[in-house]
Amino acid sequence: MDLAPTAETSVAEAPHAVANPLAYAGERPSGAAQTGIGVDNRSLRRADARFLLPASPRTMVVLPGAEGWSEAMSYEGARATTYGELPDLVMAPAGAESEAAGAGAKMIVLEGTRGWRALEAAGYSTSRWMPFPSLEAPRALVPIGQPDVARYAVSSWAASDRAWKRARNRAAATLLGHGAPGVARRTVTVGLRSQAPPFLLAAARDLGVPPDAPFLVNLGGADILSRCAFQIFPKGSRSPAWVLKFSRVRGHDRPFVNDERGLGLIARAGGTAASRAPRLLGRFEVDGYHASVETAAVGRPLDQFLRSSEPRQAKLAVVDKIATWILDMARSSRARSALLVDERRRLNEKVLPQWGLTSDLAADVADVPAVLQHNDLGCWNMVVSKGDFRVIDWESALAHGFPLWDLFYFLTDALSLIDGAGEAEWDRYVPRLYRGELASSALLFAWTRRMVVTLGIPPHAVGPLAALCWMHHGVSHVSRQEAGGRLQTDLSQVPRAERVAPLWLCDPALGAGWDCWRA
Repeated sequence: MDLAPTAETSVAEAPHAVANPLAYAGERPSGAAQTGIGVDNRSLRRADARFLLPASPRTMVVLPGAEGWSEAMSYEGARATTYGELPDLVMAPAGAESEAAGAGAKMIVLEGTRGWRALEAAGYSTSRWMPFPSLEAPRALVPIGQPDVARYAVSSWAASDRAWKRARNRAAATLLGHGAPGVARRTVTVGLRSQAPPFLLAAARDLGVPPDAPFLVNLGGADILSRCAFQIFPKGSRSPAWVLKFSRVRGHDRPFVNDERGLGLIARAGGTAASRAPRLLGRFEVDGYHASVETAAVGRPLDQFLRSSEPRQAKLAVVDKIATWILDMARSSRARSALLVDERRRLNEKVLPQWGLTSDLAADVADVPAVLQHNDLGCWNMVVSKGDFRVIDWESALAHGFPLWDLFYFLTDALSLIDGAGEAEWDRYVPRLYRGELASSALLFAWTRRMVVTLGIPPHAVGPLAALCWMHHGVSHVSRQEAGGRLQTDLSQVPRAERVAPLWLCDPALGAGWDCWRA
């Protein structure tokens, strides 16, 4: 069955119709991505250091040179102090440590390398953190003076297949772990009048997490709705045992509700799925911030591994191992087609109209089996270690989802990383991959055929399944925008996989009639 456009739009025009959910495709704002009212994500990530504090500040002083903090902290409800009022928190740039210490605050966050001694001389207990990869655009905060944590961070984020680089990285980790002078050009120092753990970490005590355990912090992503996480290490351990996820926005509990549902679903499924998933230990809330604790997935993010200089064959071996797991999970959870009736109705009523389409495309997939589905299986949600892997963030999981969706989503992302397809190449890469014009197309097609045969998927349903997959993911950002609207947020960073649908619908070799996979 071909896609049937409305009377006003053709298939080729549908992605650009008035109701087009991908009107932004190929057009990203210049400069920093806006994630809040007047707040860019660099300021938000810098201000994520507030979660190192033992309490959420209500009053603040922002010294000249740290103005970006003011925007982010105001967004979270902290206010500037009035005359004569002692602040909860002072944010200070390098060189302003004396002024910061003289403000009389309970807590200080100082950006700089040398000021920590001045804070200690003023009676503050200090901890120092290296922003990775830089102070201006941090993605993580790594503690200085914690050897095991430093080694893990460097091995996870700066691994290399070259001997001299591995030696350099080991040396850097040693220096960082022992707090050697000059190891980091720019650091973040937290000064406290009374030494105490971060307020979220302290609240996790009831879930079995020691509040004095070493940890590093993965900072939030490109929008304010993305979560941060503590990776927490048992004392004396070289790898984390727990992950404490937390919201950067008060009251935003939806990801945690969905995580609990998804991980519960996986735990009940057991077997192949559960063997690769973390285990949820519990949820809690502190001062409006929602959080959860789960067992840690140890290793290196898969997307970093696939971008590395490791041999192509080593990367493909990991990809094959994960594709095998996707197939095994689908086979072990296979259920009758009737269980997909609600999903087919949702696609017809909620997804197709957003593309200006009125066809009952879901009727073409009426005979496919239902399978357990992760539903967000990008490489950023996988961790790899010595050829083994774990899959995280199951908040979108479905007990009864469509076959092939996880496989297409994963292989498109993984193969694009292996092939080095960047933003500039993306619009050409995806159609070429699915038309069979690339070396990687053979692997994609082979896995498609294998899943079709193994699960008994009617061949005529493969093209419609692919089209529905990309249209579904192409509107995933809409729910985030709805949540963001309630939080006065403009979400402009959209994953590449969510931009496939217009490429798919506009290409005559693809669409609902796609059959190149048979070759």
